Amino acid sequence: MRNKTLVLLLAGICGTVAAVGIGQWMQANTGSPKMETAEILVITKAINAEDKITAEQLRLEVWPKDKVPKGASADLKDFEGRYAKMPLFPGEALVDVKLMDSVEDDVVPDGYTVLNLPVGNGAAVNLLEPGKKVTVTGFFERGDQFLETFSVDVLRGIRIYSIDGIKKFTEETPRPKSPRNIQLLIRKADQTAFEFAKRSGDIELVLGSTGTVEEDLPAEEVSTLAQKFLAKIEEQQERARAAQTVEAATTSEPVVAVAPVATIETPRKVFVMEKYVNGRVERYEFAEDGTMQKLGETEAESTQPSSDDSNAGTAPGNTDALIQGAESPFFIPSGEGK
Repeated sequence: MRNKTLVLLLAGICGTVAAVGIGQWMQANTGSPKMETAEILVITKAINAEDKITAEQLRLEVWPKDKVPKGASADLKDFEGRYAKMPLFPGEALVDVKLMDSVEDDVVPDGYTVLNLPVGNGAAVNLLEPGKKVTVTGFFERGDQFLETFSVDVLRGIRIYSIDGIKKFTEETPRPKSPRNIQLLIRKADQTAFEFAKRSGDIELVLGSTGTVEEDLPAEEVSTLAQKFLAKIEEQQERARAAQTVEAATTSEPVVAVAPVATIETPRKVFVMEKYVNGRVERYEFAEDGTMQKLGETEAESTQPSSDDSNAGTAPGNTDALIQGAESPFFIPSGEGK
């Protein structure tokens, strides 16, 4: 009995020691190092695109430091008063990349469009930044469209939307060393004036405005300055067309009137013969084609020979004898003509 009690006592002692040892081992293996954390601002309710960020939409939360996204912050000044670029949802950390300084930064207002302007050699692009306002000035040279070289303001109070697509220069998106294009925010009603100036001349952007900017002009109405520019262009082109018309009229070759060519008929060959018959002269016409017609007859002049001319019957001047004599081709022997 004493032996059995001793065995149970030893077993209890060993069990207690084992339990303490196992507990200490488990505690040693389940312990974890201290986690680093950071406070950040987190969205508490849904925010729509273009909505303004307010303190009521945010709260501070402690996040594991290795889970904090880039651009997050615990400072309300970094976000308050800015605008959401996209819809934001409760529980997500608020970060800089999802915000913009003003609605126009990425959202084009109604009635406006973004137009591209290649950077020219004379553009002082290093002085230009997104958000600044400029005056668009056009330079036009004498040529086919214009009779004279002139410079004129095209648009005023135009905001630079971006440079090479960058809307805000930061350490992550610095200013390009050699910008190639400037994007301008222009009213749709003034787009025709801007596009014509860009295609027909050289455009320069002048910082600041040289006159009144029509901020409250209806969206569909062309600005006063653009109207004046288009009117001047139309007047210049009309003068150029008129000058070209006058020049063409004075330098063109004279038109020579060509008289119609008369049809020349080949004359018909005819032969006229006179026949003396009984003191009359009969005239006949013989044509080349063998036809004959009588033209008429007249009384023959007297051809009686002179009494002093013994050779009157054969004298050269006695034509009657030559025609009616025996040697005449028209001689009719006595009695045959009756």
